[in-house]
Amino acid sequence: MRARFNTNHSIRPNRKNSENSQRLLKRKSDRFIFHGSHEAHPQRARIGILCAAHRDRGTGIGYVHQREVLGEGPGWRILRTSITSGSLVRCEVLRRAGMFEDRLFIDFVDHEFFLRARRAGFLVLEASDVVMDHSLGASTMRNFLGRRIVLTNHAATRRYYITRNQLEIYGRNLLFDPRWSVRGLVGLAYGTIAVLTLEEDKAAKFRAVRQGVRDFLARRFGPRPEGSRP
Repeated sequence: MRARFNTNHSIRPNRKNSENSQRLLKRKSDRFIFHGSHEAHPQRARIGILCAAHRDRGTGIGYVHQREVLGEGPGWRILRTSITSGSLVRCEVLRRAGMFEDRLFIDFVDHEFFLRARRAGFLVLEASDVVMDHSLGASTMRNFLGRRIVLTNHAATRRYYITRNQLEIYGRNLLFDPRWSVRGLVGLAYGTIAVLTLEEDKAAKFRAVRQGVRDFLARRFGPRPEGSRP
């Protein structure tokens, strides 16, 4: 869905995409649910990012764990971070917090931006009644070390970016949001072991993870260097 922002930062669906907007937002009591969630929040002037509730197509599981919720009310939740799919960003956020960090290239670009927006004083608000089905790779559920986990089955090159960028963003936000960062680092380690144990193409993914760690330590960002073994 595309949206236009006027000087008062109000949100209006683009007419050319009105059908898609109707499917995404839906109407409830003649008001858009997105708009209703925004209006219902007591600090709506601080809302910088308005996002949908995301659910994985493959597993049916929502992306946001309750520990990532900072506050909630009727039809809305304040989140630590989210993904950009289906999200609306106020122009003021871009002016005060800056643009997306393109040197990350792919993976965790949205989380870095949303956390930077929070550091600038904005809130990330989820319209919890607006559910968007989304895919993170080809997700499957597996048992690993006594836990039920989700494997995304990303390609080796994607595993490179996941490793490098998550190390960077968790480290960068360690003082700002230590609980989120520490849990993320533990989850990255646990998830990497699970990937290298349960997913296919283990050797290529191991090389990608190793290179991701090396490039993070060497402060090399941007696209993965050409000639890297898949």
